[in-house]
This record gives sequence, structure tokens and C-alpha cells, in this order.
Amino acid sequence: MKSNYYSVGSCETGISHVHGGQMYISSSEAQVIAHILKIAEEHPDDVHILKRPEENDGCVYARMPFGFLKIKPPKHMNLSEEERRIRSERLRQHRFQKTDPKSAES
Repeated sequence: MKSNYYSVGSCETGISHVHGGQMYISSSEAQVIAHILKIAEEHPDDVHILKRPEENDGCVYARMPFGFLKIKPPKHMNLSEEERRIRSERLRQHRFQKTDPKSAES
């Protein structure tokens, strides 16, 4: 899912835990917005999108169970220099394909 409503310079996510095991979440971060919208599709009875990014200056505002909140540390990988080089090249090619309209045609 591509987020076209993300604006550079405004990266903020806020969470309010309210009585009854619910939380309200507001975010202008593209990755968080995509995740919330995906969860809303998967759990329509539990997750309620109150404001969509298209109608709220690029921010999503939703209500969902507090149990849906999960915080985890980033994954650390010990890669060899060769593995780093291969992954770096793969990422560079992927980014080039996304930005070069000619490569999408072929």
C-alpha cells in the first residue's frame, strides 16, 4: 500500500489510553498510517477510523483496543560485508525502479 498523503517534515504519532481498554491513535507517519489502515481492514469490528488521512491533512485518527498496541525493539542482524553489499545493491535497484518511469514499462 503506497501512502501519497505523507508530508515530509511532520512525523508525529500520539496515543491516548482511555477507560474501558480503548485507545485513540493519531499519526502523520506513513508507515504507521499504512499499518493502522491495514489493521482496520483486518479487524473492522474493533478498529474504527475516525478521520482518514485524505480528509485530515495527512493524519489518521482511529480508535482501537489498547491490546492492539505492541512495542518491540528493532531487529539487529549481523551481516557479512558481502551480504551488506548484495542487500545494498538490491535496495538501490529497487529504489531506481520505483523512481524511473522507463524501468516500470519494461
